[in-house]
Amino acid sequence: MDIATFRVFGRFAADKHSLYFDGKRTGANQGVDMATLAAVPFGEPWYDYGGPKSATVLRDQHHLYLRGHRAENSDRFRVLAQKPWDQRGIFYSINACADVPIGPWDTLARTATQVIINGLALDADPDSFTVVRWIPGTLLIYRDKNGVRRLNLDLKDKNAGTPNHALGSKDCSATFNMLEDKVTWRKAWQGEDCEVETLPGLDPELFHPLNNSVAQYQDRLYSVKTSEFGEDYLEVITLDDPNLVINKRFSADKRHGYLLTTKGELEVFDSAGPLVLLDARVPDEREAHTEDSQYRPNWFARDDRYVYVFTGLQLYRYETAWPQYAHVTGQREKGGYGFAYSRIGGKLVTLEGYYYQDQFVPRKNK
Repeated sequence: MDIATFRVFGRFAADKHSLYFDGKRTGANQGVDMATLAAVPFGEPWYDYGGPKSATVLRDQHHLYLRGHRAENSDRFRVLAQKPWDQRGIFYSINACADVPIGPWDTLARTATQVIINGLALDADPDSFTVVRWIPGTLLIYRDKNGVRRLNLDLKDKNAGTPNHALGSKDCSATFNMLEDKVTWRKAWQGEDCEVETLPGLDPELFHPLNNSVAQYQDRLYSVKTSEFGEDYLEVITLDDPNLVINKRFSADKRHGYLLTTKGELEVFDSAGPLVLLDARVPDEREAHTEDSQYRPNWFARDDRYVYVFTGLQLYRYETAWPQYAHVTGQREKGGYGFAYSRIGGKLVTLEGYYYQDQFVPRKNK
C-alpha cells in the first residue's frame, strides 16, 4: 500500500498502484479518477440505507467499478440479479443487531459486451446468456449461444460466519438444501448428523425457501411441520393461482390465504370468495428479515363476507355487511433495535366501525 496516494471512498479505496474493496486488494489501479468517482444507485440489499459510503458499484468519468473491479466496457451497465450466500429465505428471522446478517451477496451484471459475476468478466455472450444453476459464492453454470459453461466461484473470501449450506453440500442446520442438481429436506436428526430426503423432479434453481420451514416451487408450497409425536413431516400445498409468488407475510389467491408467521410457520385458511389484500406492499430484504412482533405489525384483507387482521402471529376474522368499503388508515414505518424495521399500526375501517387486532370499536352515530 502506498500511504501517500491512498484514498478512500466508502468500501472502495485506491492508491497509485492498486484498487481495494472492503480492505482487500482487488486489482491494479489503471487510472481511477477519485475526483469524479460516484456511487451507481444500486447496492447490496442490506447496505441500501448507507448510500455512497456502502456502495458496491461505482463509476468515474472513464470506467465502472464493481466491488472494486474495473469493468472494461461500462456502456449499458445494469445489474441482472443478486443472491445472498445465505439461502434460508427472505423471511428467515435474524438477529436485528447483526451488521451484515445474511451477506455477502453475489452480484450478476452486464454491459453491452460483457456479463460480470462479482467483478469477474465471463466468457459469455450477454444477449443469449441464461443461468442454468447458481449457488452463491460457490458455482455458476450458464448457457449462451456457444453452449454451457461451468465456473467455480472463488471461495477465498468466505469467513467463519458463512452458513455451510451456502457451499452447495449437505448441511443439517438448514431444513432445505439446494444442491447442484437436486433439492433435499431434513427429515430427521441422527445425533449430530441428519437424515435427508430428496424431493424428486425439482430444479434447484427454481426452488425458493421463504423461511427455515417453508419454500415455494412454482405452484407448490413445501412446509415442514412437526407431528404430536415430535416427528417432522413434509406437507405439499398446491396454490389455486399457479402464478402467485409468495413474497409477503400475507398472500392470497382465489380461495385461500397464506400466512408466514413471525415464528417461521405457514398457515393456510379458506376464504369466502377471492381475498383482496388491503396492504399489498412487498417488503424489502431488510424489513422481511427483521419484522418483529413486539412492534405489533399488521396486515389486512377482505373477501366477500369477512375482513381480516393478521399480526404476524395471529389471524383475526370479523364478519361485516359491507366488506367492499373496508380500508386501512394509520399505518406507519418504525425502526427498532439494531436494524429491525417494520410497518406497524393501522386500523381496518368499515361502515360499522374499526378493527385493531383483537379489538372492535363501533362507529359512533352523530
